[in-house]
Amino acid sequence: MKQKKIIYSIITKQLLLSLIMAALIIIFIMVTIEVQLEYEQKLGELNERLDRIPIAFLDIITQSLWDFDDKQLENSVQSIYNIGGVSFISITSTEGNVISAGLVEGDGFKNLSYDLYYSYNGKDVRLGVMNVYYVLPQISDIIVEMLSEIFLRVVFIVSLIFLILFILVNYFIAKPISNLATIIQAKSDYSTVIFPRRKIFKECDEIDVLFTSFNYILDNIRLEIDDRKKNEKKLVESVNEKNILISEVHHRVKNNLQIILSLLNLQKNESDSIEDALNSTINRIRAMSEVHEQLYNSNDFSNISMYSYLISLIGNMSDLSSGINIKMVSSGKDFQVVLDTAIPLGLIINELILNSVKYAFPEGVGAIEIEILEKIEGYFQIRVKDNGVGVKNIDELRRPSSLGFHIVESLIEQIDGKIDIISDNGLSIIISVPL
Repeated sequence: MKQKKIIYSIITKQLLLSLIMAALIIIFIMVTIEVQLEYEQKLGELNERLDRIPIAFLDIITQSLWDFDDKQLENSVQSIYNIGGVSFISITSTEGNVISAGLVEGDGFKNLSYDLYYSYNGKDVRLGVMNVYYVLPQISDIIVEMLSEIFLRVVFIVSLIFLILFILVNYFIAKPISNLATIIQAKSDYSTVIFPRRKIFKECDEIDVLFTSFNYILDNIRLEIDDRKKNEKKLVESVNEKNILISEVHHRVKNNLQIILSLLNLQKNESDSIEDALNSTINRIRAMSEVHEQLYNSNDFSNISMYSYLISLIGNMSDLSSGINIKMVSSGKDFQVVLDTAIPLGLIINELILNSVKYAFPEGVGAIEIEILEKIEGYFQIRVKDNGVGVKNIDELRRPSSLGFHIVESLIEQIDGKIDIISDNGLSIIISVPL
C-alpha cells in the first residue's frame, strides 16, 4: 500500500493548537498583571498628591479667607485644581461666597471635604469649607494607554518561546514518530527496520526505545510460538496426568470397596442385631466417604485437614444417641494427612466412638471428647476420651467378641501407628500417627 507523505503529523497539529491556546492564556495573564501593577502605581501617586493638600494649602487658604485676600485665594484654588486627578474644587465661606475651579460631570467621583478654621485669640473661628472632587484611575484608560506596548512585548516574548518549542518538538519528536509509523506500516516481511535520524543528544531516547521495541517484534513472535508449543506439551502432559489420576481413583475405589468387604465379612460373624450391624456399617462407609468429601472441598487430591475432617465426622455421628454428647475439643492443633492414611484413621476414630457409645454408658448418658494433641517424637496424636464406666482390665478390650477394637488394632498396624489406653474416670485412648 502506498503511504502518503506526512508534512505535519497529528501530534504536531495538536501541539500547535495547544501552544496557541496556552499562548493566549499566558498573554491574557501577563497583560492583566501589568495593567494591575500600573493601576496600583497610579492610585498610589494620586493618594500621595491628595495627601499633600492639607499640608501645603490649608493654612494658606485659611489665612487668605481671614485677610480677604481674594487673589491669593484664587491662586491657591487653581494650584489645587492643577494637581493630577483633581476634577473640581470649591471653597464656600460662611458668608456664602463661593470660589471654584474645574467641572464635575458624570459619575464615579470621590470627594474630600476640609473644614477651614482660623485660630484667633485662642479660639478657632470657622471660615468655611473646601470640597475637593477627584477621579480614581480607570482600568480602561490604562488598557487603552498601555495596550499596544504591553501586548506587543508579551506577544513577542511568548510567540518566540512557543515557536522555538514548536519547531523542536515537530522536528525531533512528532515528525520522527510519523516517519517511523510510515515505515512500520510498509513492513510486511517482519525484517529488521533501519531508521536513522538526527538527534541533539547521543543518549537513547523514547523514540529509540520505540524503534528498538519494533525490532524485537519478530523475537516476540518466535517466543510466542515457542510458548504455544510448550503449552501444547503441558496440555498433553496434563491429559496424561489426568489419565493417571483416573487410574489412581479407580485403584482407591477398589481399595475402599475391599475395605468395606472386609468389614462386612467381620460384621457377619458378630451376634449383633441386623439393625445394629447395618448402622455400624453405615457409619464406617460414611467415615470413608467423608474423606473424599474433604478432598473435593479443599481442591487438594492428596492431603486433607484432620481437624476439619473430625469436625464433619463428629457432626455425622451426633445422632447416635440423644443422651450422649460427642464433641470436638479445639486445641488450636491440626495436621495434614494423605488419603491412604486418612481413611484408616477415620475408621479408627469412628470405631472408638462407636465402642464408647455402645459400652461406656449403661444409663445412656455421657460425653465423648475428641482432641488433637501436641506433636511428640515425630507423631501427631489424637485422643478419644469418654466419661463412661471404663474397663477394669485393658485386656477386656481385646477379647474375641470385641470386633470394633480388633478393627482398630488392624488399622493402626496398617498406618504404622501406635495406641495408648488409659482407664481412669472413663476410657481415654490416644492414637499416634507418624508424620
